[in-house]
Amino acid sequence: EETYWNPGNYEYYVCGGAFYKDGFAKEAIADIDAYLIPQLEVEVQLGNVVDNAFVAVGNNYSATLTETATDNVYLLEGAILAGKDGKAFFSIRLNAELASYFKYVAENEEVLTIVMANGTIIKYTLPNFKFEADGTYVITFEVEAGKSYTVSLRSPKSVATWLTFGFEIDADFVCPTLVEGVAATYWADGVSAHYTLTDDLGVVTRYEDIYCTQVVELEDLVSAQLELAISAGSTAYSFTRDAFAKYVLNGIVAHVENDAYTAIIKVADQLLNAYAGCDDSLVVAKLNNVDVTLAQLRAMVANGIEMEASKAQTLTFAIINPKDAADAVAYEFAIGTVNCPKFIATVAPTYFAVGINEHYKCAVTGKLFADENCTTEVAIADLTVAKLIPTAQAGSYDTTNNAFVLGGVYYAINYNSAEVAYILSGAVVSGLNLPESEYLFGYVIRFNDNFAKFYSELNNDAAVVKAVFANGKVVEFTKANAFEADGTIVFRGDASSNVI
Repeated sequence: EETYWNPGNYEYYVCGGAFYKDGFAKEAIADIDAYLIPQLEVEVQLGNVVDNAFVAVGNNYSATLTETATDNVYLLEGAILAGKDGKAFFSIRLNAELASYFKYVAENEEVLTIVMANGTIIKYTLPNFKFEADGTYVITFEVEAGKSYTVSLRSPKSVATWLTFGFEIDADFVCPTLVEGVAATYWADGVSAHYTLTDDLGVVTRYEDIYCTQVVELEDLVSAQLELAISAGSTAYSFTRDAFAKYVLNGIVAHVENDAYTAIIKVADQLLNAYAGCDDSLVVAKLNNVDVTLAQLRAMVANGIEMEASKAQTLTFAIINPKDAADAVAYEFAIGTVNCPKFIATVAPTYFAVGINEHYKCAVTGKLFADENCTTEVAIADLTVAKLIPTAQAGSYDTTNNAFVLGGVYYAINYNSAEVAYILSGAVVSGLNLPESEYLFGYVIRFNDNFAKFYSELNNDAAVVKAVFANGKVVEFTKANAFEADGTIVFRGDASSNVI
């Protein structure tokens, strides 16, 4: 088999200095070169070593095996250097197949040598010859412009056979410096990773690539400082950043009543990412100069922040840089400079009062609006929901079982707003034979079961129904005896009284 150190060949037979395909020397081989297999060529890749890990950059090297006086020499062609700590470092990665050969090499045997420009030889034995997780091997060492270097790998089966890489650094080469990328934060702009070269006059030129072919301006590398997302209720604030790294919030202060303001501010949960790994007791913000810990901030993110304020007062929420307690960015707005509508929540209608849909009331004009931004004005009549109208059913009374019996006839009920009364019209069930110990009853009416829920918080002895008869008689029913088991109210009227 072919290796990286020697060519291989297909099986054949030799007899008397001639070559044959078979062991009987009957079929000669005309061209022995057809039975030879070229030695394997190494794949080489340029890269950087970042945090002790190889990061590939740019194109692969062209690693060409040359016919020179010394066998098995590769000349590397291509861009070479990566900047590290202001110095020039050469980093190449050799392909993974190479690693499989070294299983034959005993520990402490010399495997790799690097001949430096000054003649120094660096030798590596097998335990120090470290492979990456993917089976590749990375070589990194410092180099200088105008110098020549060789890297040699020993054959695992022959101490005398080496695979050599030779290259020379251009005399006029200037090593670009890698500028690590920095992510934008709430306190500072970010910048993308790039490379720089500084000329003799101290002028710095920035490049996108390690080969310094794509010039880039600093402003194109900058990513803007993060803006904290803040909202009041469902309305997001807009921000204006001033020269003092302060944000002015323009929007709606969530609540105002009788010149007493309550600003409700909800902070986006992305802010918590800035304090990942920090202790909950760390002071991360100031709310009107009052310390806010990380634990308190979590609650503010979940439920929002309420701040009491007065007209013309400036409210401030400043977030602190976790890496520099003296560095903070402030978000502020002034009460009275923005519209401050009061939110009026929905009130459901009952049998006793009209309802009203949710809306907003302007603290300045008193006008009503359907939306928080006060763009759609509405009248109170448009918001009003009519009272609930009960249903009533005529029936009879079963004295034996003391129960209401449906008569099958429904009353028509009309609300008389002037008298705050309901007028019932319909068939009356009369001639009932009821216990004289109670009243002389002439008709029975059942009202729908929706009534019962309105009295859930009252005591059982509380009066909930009162009947005033035409003859002046007044009858009251308590919660305990006003409702049937199904939640309805059954009312029994005196037949001699036609108005109740």
